[in-house]
Amino acid sequence: MASSFVGRRPQLQLLQAIRYDTPEAHLTAIYGRRRIGKTRLVKEAYKNADLLHFEGLEGVGSREQKRHFLKTLSRHSGKQAHQLASMADWEDLLVLLAEYVAERPCVIFFDEFQWMAAERSDLIGKLKYVWDNYFKEAGHVHLILCGSVSSFLVKKVIRSRALYGRIDNIIHLGPLEFADARTGFFANRSVLEALEYYLVFGGVPKYLEMYAANRSVRLNISNLCFKPGAYFLEEFERLFASHFGKVHHYRSVVEFLAGRAFASREEIAKHTGLHSGGRISGFLENLVLAGFIESYGSIHSPRATRLKRYRIADPYLRFYFRFICPLVGRIARAQEGVPLPQALPEKRYGIFLGLAFESFCSQHAHSIAKTLGFSAVAYECGSWFKRRGVSAGAQIDLLYKRADNVITLCEIKHRSKVTKEVIAEVEAKVEAMGVRNSVTIEKVLISALPPGKELYDAAYFVRILTAEDFATQRTVDPH
Repeated sequence: MASSFVGRRPQLQLLQAIRYDTPEAHLTAIYGRRRIGKTRLVKEAYKNADLLHFEGLEGVGSREQKRHFLKTLSRHSGKQAHQLASMADWEDLLVLLAEYVAERPCVIFFDEFQWMAAERSDLIGKLKYVWDNYFKEAGHVHLILCGSVSSFLVKKVIRSRALYGRIDNIIHLGPLEFADARTGFFANRSVLEALEYYLVFGGVPKYLEMYAANRSVRLNISNLCFKPGAYFLEEFERLFASHFGKVHHYRSVVEFLAGRAFASREEIAKHTGLHSGGRISGFLENLVLAGFIESYGSIHSPRATRLKRYRIADPYLRFYFRFICPLVGRIARAQEGVPLPQALPEKRYGIFLGLAFESFCSQHAHSIAKTLGFSAVAYECGSWFKRRGVSAGAQIDLLYKRADNVITLCEIKHRSKVTKEVIAEVEAKVEAMGVRNSVTIEKVLISALPPGKELYDAAYFVRILTAEDFATQRTVDPH
C-alpha cells in the first residue's frame, strides 16, 4: 500500500497555479467516480494553504445538509454563533460563509457537492447569486465544487445556465495511468504482475491501495474477490447505490453489456424495454459520465449513429460480472472461499485478459502516440470496424488518422506467444480498410510480452511495444 501521494502531477500543477491570494476569485469544478481520489487530490494540492473543507452527506435531506454545513463552518471559524444560525435558506448560509472569508485569502472546498445540494438544482441558483455579489466582489478566494455523481456535476453544475461563464477550470479526474500505478504500488513486482492487477481492477487509487505487496497478484485477487467478506464482493452494489440509487434501468443496461463485447443503442433499448429515444439516451449518457460504460463508433464514420456501439469501460465491472457475480452465493457459503483455479479457469481468464488488454490500450491511446513519437502531430484515434460487404466483421481496435497523411494501425495481442502468423492477420485488416495508395499505413504491434526473434527479424512492424513501454510513459493532459 502506497502511503505517499501518487501521480496526478498535471492536475496538481493546474490547481497549484491558481492563486487565491490575489484580487481575483476563481471557480473550479472537479468530477469523477467514487474512489478515484478527488478529495485526496485537493488536499494534496492545498496541504500548505488555508483550506476550508465542507462535505455533503450521502442519503440525507436538505435540512440535514444545511445543519452539517453550519457545524463545519463553526468548526473552521471557531464561532459558536455560526452553528446556531438559521438554516432556512442556502443563500443565507452562503452569505454567512462569504462574509467570514471576506478578508481571508483561502480555498473553499465543497466536497460531494451533489449531496450537499440534495441532488437538486436549488443550491446552484443561490450559489450563482452569492458568487456574483460576494465572492467575486471580495476576491482572493478559490471555490472548488467537487462531486462523484458525474451526471449531476456535468449537467446541473458545469452545463448550468446559472454558472455559465463562471467556471474557470474543469477537471474530469480519471484512473491513474499505468506508469504511475506501477511506480506507486508495484515497485517490487514484475511489470506483468502489475499489468494483470491493473487489467482486473483498473487505475482506481482505492483499489490499488488494497494491494498487499507481500503477496502475488493472483493471491491478492483471491483474497479480495473470492473469500467470504471480500471487499470486491459488495463493491458493485455500493457503487451503484451511490451513483444511481434504486433506478433499476442502470443495472439492467450494465448487466446486458457485461454479457457481450458490445451492443448498439437499439439492442440495449430492446433488452431494457426503454424506447430508443430520450429515456435510453439519458440512461446511457449518465452511465458514460460515471465511467462505467463507453460509446464508440468507427473512426471513419464517427457521426454515424447506426454504427455507434456501447461496451463496459470499467475494468472491475468487467471482472465482477465475468467471474465474481456468478459465484457470490457459493463464496458466501464456503468457509474458505472458492479456490482460485475454480474461480478463474485458465482459458476463460486468458480470454478476459486479452479483451481487457485491448481496452487498456484504447484508454492509453495518447500515451501510445507519445511513445511512438507522433503526439506533436494532430490526429484522431479510435476503433475501426466494418459491418457490411465482403470483409464484414473486420475490426481494428486502435487506429490513428494523422494530419501528416499517415495511418498508424495498432494490432493488440496479450497472449504469451505471438508468432509471424499475426502478419497475415494485419494484412487482411489492411485490405479490408481499402485505403488508397496516397496514404501511408504504419503497422505497430502492441504485445504484453516481447514476441519472438522471428517477428523482430521480419521487420514488418515499424515498432513493437510491450508492457515495459507503458510502465514508463505518461501523458500530460490535466483534464
